[in-house]
Amino acid sequence: MLRVLHAVVIGDARDDELPFDPVRAFAEADRVGAADVAAVVRVLFEEEDPDIESVADVADAVALRWAADAYRAAEPHTAAFVSWLHDPDPAVAALAAALVVWFSNAPGLAEALAEAGGPGHGRWGRRGRRWWWRRAGVGESRAGAPGRAARQP
Repeated sequence: MLRVLHAVVIGDARDDELPFDPVRAFAEADRVGAADVAAVVRVLFEEEDPDIESVADVADAVALRWAADAYRAAEPHTAAFVSWLHDPDPAVAALAAALVVWFSNAPGLAEALAEAGGPGHGRWGRRGRRWWWRRAGVGESRAGAPGRAARQP
């Protein structure tokens, strides 16, 4: 489910586009009118012999509008995305992290990312405007103390 959600909400955006500014990214999307959307839908889905050239000048803008609509529809649900960071299944937590970092204003995001993974798994941190993951054992012990080796029982 998270892979589908990521595909719909984020699409093919790459993580080197982070931090993401939806206002800037979707500025042109708000200029697309209902008539433009209807024309693209008609050509793509309703005509038997579609004339793609007839909507070529607005097709990219309409696609951006659909991307903006999907992103904005997901925004009210960021609290759920943040809560999935604490899922006991590491695959779910990782997929949730890959999704939620696109919503930098999500309530509790920084704290949840810092706690994600739990002891012995590493931790999220922030340098400037970029998030990074630091594995335990690389510059810190699994116990969390920088430079100390964890004692084995």
